[in-house]
Formats: sequence, structure tokens, C-alpha cells
Amino acid sequence: MTRNRSGESAPEPPGRPPSRYAGLAVRHYGDPRGRPLLYCHGTPGCSLEARLMDPAAHSAGLHVYAFDRPGYGGSPADPGLDLPSLARRVLQMADELKLERFALLGVSGGAPCALATAHAGGGRIRQLLIVCGLGPVHEARARREMRALPRLALTLARRAPGLLNKLYARPLARLARKRPDMALNLLGRWLGGPDRRLLETDQAVRQVLADTLRQAFVRGTAGVLEDLERDLKPWDFDLAEIRCPLQLWHGYADRLVPPGHGRHIAARVPGAVLHLLENEGHFSLPIGCCEEILAALNGPPGS
Repeated sequence: MTRNRSGESAPEPPGRPPSRYAGLAVRHYGDPRGRPLLYCHGTPGCSLEARLMDPAAHSAGLHVYAFDRPGYGGSPADPGLDLPSLARRVLQMADELKLERFALLGVSGGAPCALATAHAGGGRIRQLLIVCGLGPVHEARARREMRALPRLALTLARRAPGLLNKLYARPLARLARKRPDMALNLLGRWLGGPDRRLLETDQAVRQVLADTLRQAFVRGTAGVLEDLERDLKPWDFDLAEIRCPLQLWHGYADRLVPPGHGRHIAARVPGAVLHLLENEGHFSLPIGCCEEILAALNGPPGS
């Protein structure tokens, strides 16, 4: 049992409790003897997200190390951490896990962390996969491509983070801790048809996402606020200097992060390959295409 700052108790999700390396809580999925893959979760999110890829990771021979970024789940908050500093923490975590070389997977709001780690990790990074990834939102043109609600959230995060916390983050956190299924329904209003259909028809997926939301906010709103503050600052590293093979996947029906964000990233990383999929959204793509995405790690580049 864990306890958040408001004194409320939150049950640990089922399964093996997380271990901790470099101050970051880590959960393990897939094949324990498989090739290492570090998983960077979305915003808001936590390492429990990676439960959704556990069977596919087993089949692909991958050992998934999913970690909570600071302020989420089992990882204490670390205010003021910029992307390069976060990347150094992730590499320190990999050192303590005794991982010499590994692949990276960044999903949604985990993309900036994965990109920064790929940049800092140099030759340690075998391959980088970005799925429905948030692009360089410190640039106005990337924000302009987003729909009204996500764009409003980013505007408040830039100009009035206290107001965003009061009006959105804190109410969502309270709801996620007490009624995570209702919190998921609230987030569902932001989603397109493929994602809404998935949440309406697949109860196993709903349960994992509800557990993820509850655990993401167990420490309050620090994780999501720190993510937004970090991602909205200049990234302080050059995407053009990333040298590992990069593949990106994005759905045309993604209403949270538009496919233009994938284009922005792909245009700046040498040799990047962008896969744009019809009729796939923000959740339907990483869940429905998980085997195809992980199979990319078996390809010749950097594998």
C-alpha cells in the first residue's frame, strides 16, 4: 500500500511490485532473458502502461524495463529537471540495471524523454521507436497543430500552471485515485472514434488504463506538471545529432497528438522512418499494432 501527499491510501496494482534504480521505480515485462527495451510512458501515465505489451514482448524476445518518470507512481518528484538531466537519470538507471546497450520506446508524452535519452546515450542505444509521440511543443507551430483542448492545456501550462493545476490536474488526480474508470471516461472525451471504440469494447484494456491513471496520480499532480514544464522549455539538445536508427508510428485519427508531430521529429533525425496509419488513434495504434512495432527491433538496422 502506498500513501499520497493528501494522506489517502492507494492499493498497489496486482503483479510484481516495482524495484528502484537511480531513484526511478521500474517494472519488468516480457521475456526476463530477452533483449533490453526501456519503455517511456505517456503523460499522464506510469510504468503500468507496459502491461499492455507484455504478451507481444514475450513473443518478440524482449525484456521491457518500464520506469516511472519523477512525480509519477513510485518515483519521487524532482522539480526543475530538464530533458538532458532526465536523460542522464535514465542512463544512470540503465547503469544500475547493468544494461550496456538497449533499445528505447517512447509513447505519447514519453517521446521527449526517449529522444533526449537517445541523444545522450550515443552508441549505447541500439534503436529508438516513437509511437504517437509528442513533438517539440516548445515551438509554436507544433502547438498550433493540436486540437483545441490539448492546445488549451499546453497554453495554461505555459502561462498559468497554477490555474491548470487547480482547474484540471488536481480534479483529475482526485478522480483517478478514487474512481479511475470515471477519470478514463473524462479523458475519453478528447479521443477520436478508433480510441473510443477500443475503450468501449475491450474491458481488459480499460482495466490496465484505469490502473495506470490511478497509479500515475498516487503522488498527486507533480508528475504531469513537471512533464509539461519540461517539454514546453527549449529542449537543449539537437535532434539532428541522434545517430541510432529511429522509426516512428502515428495515426491519422489521433486527436491528442496530431501526426504532424511525428513529421516534425522525423524531418530532423537523420534516416528516420515515419509510418502513418489510416484509421488509427492515440490508443488503438500502440495497442493494436504492438506486435508490428516490436518486430521493428528485429530488423537489420542497429539490432
